[in-house]
Amino acid sequence: MLLHEELRAAREAAGLSQMELATRAGIPRNQVVRAEKGENITLDTLRKIAVHLPLENLTLLEKSKLQFDYIPEPEKLYVGALTNVSHALETLRSALEVAMAARLALAAAIRANPEAAGDMSKVDELLLLKAIGRAVEDVAAKLREIA
Repeated sequence: MLLHEELRAAREAAGLSQMELATRAGIPRNQVVRAEKGENITLDTLRKIAVHLPLENLTLLEKSKLQFDYIPEPEKLYVGALTNVSHALETLRSALEVAMAARLALAAAIRANPEAAGDMSKVDELLLLKAIGRAVEDVAAKLREIA
């Protein structure tokens, strides 16, 4: 059986319409139609389709099979949640760095105006804001390096 025949048979075995499969795969319906007609599709599109079908192997060429690994939906959700936690932790780390830099800037402002130690209203606000601004720029630069 050829690839496009396997895709159609698997979709029908799964009890899915072309539209339902396309929706699950996050692609336009015409891509499913093209795949089932044996027209050219990208490997990425093939993967998006195949992950939602009851398939273990696909025949790409006679006597050649493509085996693919897919992540079942619960595992995708778990990996996505871990990614979100990772981003949240990175954001928290950056916020802590800015807070620490702001505290250092406050200390520098107080050193520049020692009389302000007892009365925070006497702190040179411009000096404090400039120091915080530099700290924020440093953190942003570090984040750009990471990305």
